[in-house]
Amino acid sequence: MSICQNLNSTQEMSFIAGNTQYLDFECVDENGQTINLATGSAKVDFSPYGDSNYVVLSKNGVIYDGNKFTITLNSGDTINLGGLYSFQPIITDVQGKDYRPLQGKIYIQPAIK
Repeated sequence: MSICQNLNSTQEMSFIAGNTQYLDFECVDENGQTINLATGSAKVDFSPYGDSNYVVLSKNGVIYDGNKFTITLNSGDTINLGGLYSFQPIITDVQGKDYRPLQGKIYIQPAIK
């Protein structure tokens, strides 16, 4: 589970394209206090590493326990992807303001055919 507080605070991840993956995030402030997501929304955007202007995948989060959310990368989401990607969770508060509390890297290995 990634903590939504510090930029670049996630460990690099990797998996084979076409496999289902679950990414979980817990949102706390700089003091470790929980951030209430219940009145907002969350999603995660993925871009090729070094090209943040091009979003290849955007997944809406499912909020649970008030300050946590999860996304599911289904087989079809990644089957045609391969390489190094950046991802950024985006938290939108009740007033529509977006927060991007962290980013990470994920390597998607194309499946051997």
